[in-house]
Amino acid sequence: KILVVEREPGLLRRASFINQARVHNGYHYPRAPATALRSRKSFERFVVDYSDAIVCDLKKYYAIARGSRVTGDQFEAFCKAIGAVNRPAPYDVERLFAPGTIERVFEVEEFAFDAVKLADRLRGELRAARIDVRLDSEARISSFDDAGVDVDISGERKRARFVFNCTYSQLPFVGIELGTRIKRELTEMLLINPPPQMRGRGFTVMDGPFFQRCRFRPPVCIRSPTFATRRTKPLSRMTGSFPSRQMGWLCCVMRPAICPACRKRKSCSRFSR
Repeated sequence: KILVVEREPGLLRRASFINQARVHNGYHYPRAPATALRSRKSFERFVVDYSDAIVCDLKKYYAIARGSRVTGDQFEAFCKAIGAVNRPAPYDVERLFAPGTIERVFEVEEFAFDAVKLADRLRGELRAARIDVRLDSEARISSFDDAGVDVDISGERKRARFVFNCTYSQLPFVGIELGTRIKRELTEMLLINPPPQMRGRGFTVMDGPFFQRCRFRPPVCIRSPTFATRRTKPLSRMTGSFPSRQMGWLCCVMRPAICPACRKRKSCSRFSR
């Protein structure tokens, strides 16, 4: 018997929805060839298996910034090595960037997914497979031995032979002590109304503390009034590192309540702007 435990009231409500909804095709990992190759292989399978949730109405561009950790030539060679489509971007796209800031711009083949359609599809597949899904519930490992794992699910104790942690983040909070300290970084997700020349286009500036602007498609209903218009696009940028050494490694900027022992959690604002 399989039990899926989800903290939110529905499937794919966190990173799958809030992030860039990018179906990775390898371009994002020029300094991690193994990850890039795995993305390339998984991309083709994902697009076929979930074609009804794939969105391909944006032209996607990767711009290699001057001062990037990879050069334009290196990025081009990397794409060729993993078999990823890339071509020089047209001049009207190159001139969107401030002079002197970008070395080269490439047009690539990269899609997005509709998190709402994908969640509906997965919900149906789970139901058809008769898999129990527990929503609005948090799971935490309380103990384990050679025979199995004891899991606390919102106050109810369950015994499992295997436990798979499929979360995007919050790794230290499932009950397994990690052997290394985690560097937490704060990413700002801004919603913008792009100018006309940027509509229908998605941009990622590589490779360093730059930005990306991709597609965002809000569902019919979400709890935050911020996601109000279908013309809104997300702009994200890594803005700094959470000072875990000073604040305690279990601190979390977005959910300070999970670290009640930390006296400094209420005043946590030490990240760069």
